[in-house]
Amino acid sequence: MAISPLAGKPAPKSMLVDLTRLERDYYERQPDLADANQLVSFGTSGHRGSSLDGTFTEAHILAITQSICDYRRAQGTDGPLYLGKDTHALSGPAQRTALEVLAIPLKLAAAGHFAFAHGAPGRLYLVINNNLDPAFLVTKPKTLAITARAFNTMVKSDIYDTILGSYLYAQKQGFQFNLAYIPNTFKVKSLELIDPQYMAALFEFGRARGHLGEGGWEHLPPRLYR
Repeated sequence: MAISPLAGKPAPKSMLVDLTRLERDYYERQPDLADANQLVSFGTSGHRGSSLDGTFTEAHILAITQSICDYRRAQGTDGPLYLGKDTHALSGPAQRTALEVLAIPLKLAAAGHFAFAHGAPGRLYLVINNNLDPAFLVTKPKTLAITARAFNTMVKSDIYDTILGSYLYAQKQGFQFNLAYIPNTFKVKSLELIDPQYMAALFEFGRARGHLGEGGWEHLPPRLYR
């Protein structure tokens, strides 16, 4: 495979996406049902698309999430459901959309005007595939290095904000809060972007934690600075 001439270089402005428009179109644009390209379509990695061309909008996420709920109900499945999130620009909006189907509309929940049909509060599980502790690092005085470091810091801040927001939401609604993340007791370091040995070690660490059952979960947000 040929190496792109842009590899290792900042993306040119012509390739950058207008994030404000991306999120606006996610909420405002409605897919054209007569256009097969704008319908929900699952490949090896699930449904993909962009709000800019009407292939990834709130309507898509609402339909997909509701379909999952309908299928689970038809199959008699009532166990936990895990919702993932990455760093793509629309992951945050899509997560909020999915939660409004899976749990309770946030505006309704905030007002407190709801009741659980089964008469009992639920459980909220949050799995973070990252370490939450700050790490000291000398950054080279180069634009790319500074940008990468700033992005890493921003991601960790966003993760902790998600944890705190989820915890407060669980407290308000009477949910049991359950959190799992990579603790500082996991000492293996990744030596490259895709490190098979690191990934295998992390998998075994996670499996061992899973065998602890309830003991493998934390029920309070960790302190970011110790």
